[in-house]
Amino acid sequence: MSKPLKYGVFLLVLGVICAGLLAFINSFTAPIIEKREFDEVVKVLEEVDEDSNSFEDVTDEFDNLPASISKVFYGTKRNRENTVIYWTTTYGYNGGEIKVLTVIDYKTGVIKATKVTAAEKQTAGIGDKIITYDFKTVGRDAQFYAEKNVENIAESGLEIISGATVSSKAFLEGVIIASSHYVENIGD
Repeated sequence: MSKPLKYGVFLLVLGVICAGLLAFINSFTAPIIEKREFDEVVKVLEEVDEDSNSFEDVTDEFDNLPASISKVFYGTKRNRENTVIYWTTTYGYNGGEIKVLTVIDYKTGVIKATKVTAAEKQTAGIGDKIITYDFKTVGRDAQFYAEKNVENIAESGLEIISGATVSSKAFLEGVIIASSHYVENIGD
């Protein structure tokens, strides 16, 4: 056997061994990492949904979720579904990710809270206002948003930030996506 062929076989065997070891180690560390990530998310969920006692990731229970819905959680109180919490990702100004948590009452379909958890690449002092801005979503029915379209946001009748229509549109798009999914899959 020639030297280049021996080196090639050696590298192939070494690569297979390394890949096997990496997969083996990952099988131990992946659940730990997943648990820590969930614990971090629960802290944020507790901020936006003070009414629920515990939270369960139910994302896998829904088939064909839109790509913009990152996660779906049930907030439970006394072992009953209390809220549905959607974590959506849309894109605002300059292609920056806007991540929104939308809390919807499980039984009534009323929006109980919304929170922007990330607003990347938004214009400082203008677009990044969506993190703290009150879009007046709380108390409105999910059906109201499920019927909205943000294409012509200025004429939609929705609350927006003056001068930050792209960022406002991204936030409202997240609420609309969550509301639409709730109405189609959970609501009466």
